[in-house]
Amino acid sequence: MIKYFFWAIMLSVLSTHSIAQPTHQPPVVYLPSGIGQLALTKGQIYWLEDKNNQLSFSDVLLPKQQNQFKPPPTLNFGYSSSTHWLKVCIGSSTSRPQKLILEVTSFIREVTFFYTNKKPSQPYWKAKKMGLFNSSFYQRKVYYPYPVLTLVADQKHTCLYIRLRSTSVQFPVKIYTAHSFQNHAVIQGMVNAFIYGILAVMIVYNLFLFFVLGELVLLLYVMLELFSMLLLLIASGHYLYILPYATYWKLYNDSLFALVLVLSFLFIILFLETHRHSRWVHTTALFMTITCSVLFIISLQYTIFNIVFPVALISTFLGILLPSYLYLKGVVVARYYLVAWTFSIAGTLVNILYVTGVTSPNLLVHLAPQAGVALEAVFFSFAIGDKIHLIKRERYLAQKQLLKKTKENELLIATQNEALEKKVTERTKALKESNEEIITQNEALLQAKEELETQQEIIEQQNQDLRISKRHIDQSIRAARNIQQAILPSEKKMKDGLGNHFVLYLPKDVVSGDFYWIETINDQVFMAVADCTGHGVPGAFMSMISNTLLDHIIKVRQIYNPARILELLHQAIEHALDQKTSNDRNGMDIALCVIGKKSKKIIFAGAKRPLYYVDKQNPGQLQVLRGTPKSIGGIQRSDISFANQYLDPGAGGTIYLCSDGYIDQNNSNRKKIGSLRFQQLLLDAQTRSLPAQERLLQQKLEEHMQDEAQRDDILVVGIQI
Repeated sequence: MIKYFFWAIMLSVLSTHSIAQPTHQPPVVYLPSGIGQLALTKGQIYWLEDKNNQLSFSDVLLPKQQNQFKPPPTLNFGYSSSTHWLKVCIGSSTSRPQKLILEVTSFIREVTFFYTNKKPSQPYWKAKKMGLFNSSFYQRKVYYPYPVLTLVADQKHTCLYIRLRSTSVQFPVKIYTAHSFQNHAVIQGMVNAFIYGILAVMIVYNLFLFFVLGELVLLLYVMLELFSMLLLLIASGHYLYILPYATYWKLYNDSLFALVLVLSFLFIILFLETHRHSRWVHTTALFMTITCSVLFIISLQYTIFNIVFPVALISTFLGILLPSYLYLKGVVVARYYLVAWTFSIAGTLVNILYVTGVTSPNLLVHLAPQAGVALEAVFFSFAIGDKIHLIKRERYLAQKQLLKKTKENELLIATQNEALEKKVTERTKALKESNEEIITQNEALLQAKEELETQQEIIEQQNQDLRISKRHIDQSIRAARNIQQAILPSEKKMKDGLGNHFVLYLPKDVVSGDFYWIETINDQVFMAVADCTGHGVPGAFMSMISNTLLDHIIKVRQIYNPARILELLHQAIEHALDQKTSNDRNGMDIALCVIGKKSKKIIFAGAKRPLYYVDKQNPGQLQVLRGTPKSIGGIQRSDISFANQYLDPGAGGTIYLCSDGYIDQNNSNRKKIGSLRFQQLLLDAQTRSLPAQERLLQQKLEEHMQDEAQRDDILVVGIQI
């Protein structure tokens, strides 16, 4: 009897244990009848994190991975480098199949839906890519910024998987009926159109005021709102409706954000006139302007996603602190600015909290940045109007005071005339009147002396201010030089790629418009020497833009044909500077060659710059491969195309690439070195080593220049094959 009772208890325990085993299957979600949309909760979605980013869909279907699916702790993971898998089961609440639309309400870089295919002639599972970087906007059946999937659910339900990967990972999932989704998209589009319309109206209105009043702060405000609107279009994905193939804009989202911060602090400095009201406020705003400018330049080359948001939080805090302090000091014009900045900060903070995983998604979260910037634009317009009103009032009071002073002077003159008439009639008091006049003249001379001393003090203060401004400018230019030096290839990289070589690099100013660039890819060395339009700061900015574009074309887009590289570089600069509409003519001349490290063969293409070559077997003859007579950037002839030229020198020869600075350098008699003399210098140097050749070129340059100033940047690169 005891034995049977024991086995009965064991069977009961085993049965209970088997029932309690988890099925690892999420609950089936049904859209209730009469309900147009439904937001899925954490309990209705099962989640698997692939921290190594190695699982394929077939791996996910294995029992081992299926047993690891579980409800997610949150629907917003913030910054994440993992791949996230979601599992959702959807059924129809009616007896008939129901057409539903599944939306991942977030801007994800890579999204792939895996769902069952009910056609017997095709594989059972079907994959559909819907992310920003793994799909095309025009290939979507529904033109919508967020990933959406149209599916048909029945009472048996269907389970699907979603693969997500992005810098910031959020996966709020919603289910709509087709009619409800259409209404939702229309309403959201109308709200966004209204917000962007407000921004556009504010931009046009204040641009009109700038042309009428000529106030620089109005132009800065227009630039701030214009880039803010562009940032909103990119961050929300609405720019895809205008430029559906330009996904690279999303890569520069951080750069635009840093640029908006730069313009914001410049606006604080100019609008609130911080240099007049508070020294520490002005210094803080200037420091943040420089910091955000450096951050913007770095973002053009590197990803700064994890840096830009802490800087944004500091900027928002200072954006409240600085105008609040000035308002408490009696700067009345700061009141509207403070209100406008508060709206912008509120929208930005809501977005930051959402991206970093602190808050959950909803309609307020998605519209907060747009609404904040729109309200900021409105109240900034009020603030500018208030400032203009205060300026007019100050001018009116000044004119009134001047008029009062003029009347007092007229009364004084009348009184003096009466006194003078009395002095004329009182002949007996002539001597006394003469003495009084001498005393009056002495007082006038003393007053004039005091005025001259006051003017001298003012001039000395102005000179001091100019010296301080010059020191700040020199510091900024030295910082720019350090940044430019950082992007030039290191000596180690040049030696690893080229072996025996020399670089004669003599900028005219602190920063240079000439630069050189090298990269080794697949046993090929890409070497470029470029001469950008201008020199100094404008040339340096152009060189940094060109350096970045070369990196993008060769290293990212993997274009290795020299002529094609120059053509794409020309198009990129033309597009980046909007030269077709702005008539901007900035660009560069460049010599680009590809050297095979094993074959020693050279492919050369040039834009108005040549390649010089001296064969080891014939050191007395210089060969010249002339570049295409067409520059990079600016307005160029469309019927001229860049062409490749081929050279098979074998080992032992020497090639030279240069800008036009050495050849165009003049002496005190305004005579240039010239191309023929430069070529003869290269031939004369063939008996020397490459370092000795560099010293010879520099020596001949100094002998030619004597006391004459350098007129352009100078760059010569010699390479032994």
